[in-house]
Amino acid sequence: MSNLSLRHINKVHFIGIKGVAMSGLAAICKDRGLEVKGSDVDQEFITDKILLQGDIGVFENFRKENLDWNPDLVVVGASWDMKNPEMQEARKRKLPVLLESDLRGELSREKTTIAVAGVHGKTTTTSLISYIFALAGLDPSYLVGTALIR
Repeated sequence: MSNLSLRHINKVHFIGIKGVAMSGLAAICKDRGLEVKGSDVDQEFITDKILLQGDIGVFENFRKENLDWNPDLVVVGASWDMKNPEMQEARKRKLPVLLESDLRGELSREKTTIAVAGVHGKTTTTSLISYIFALAGLDPSYLVGTALIR
């Protein structure tokens, strides 16, 4: 776990932003008023619509120049390692880097958290809980294993 305070972060770059978890985290950061951009492979993903609707900038493919907008924090998805040119550039620039799981942990410290686990039905159960909380006016944040359609 990181000891980085998210209170002083204004700009976040996501390496692998089109992943389901990463796009969800990017949307949460955007909803918090942060400037959010990221990069991923030049392929269509089910999360493209979420990123477009959230006005979240996406760089196609990975290049060190994708960090020229000077983010305060870089978040990397589980699919990428130090061979990624943006990871190498982030380290060179001494930018703070968090794993996707660490950012999820940092964000979950700020609110009451419900985690749904098991073999079958996690996405459905999580979606229903989120929907019920939204109907109740509780303004939930949620990470679900797919793109949600209301």
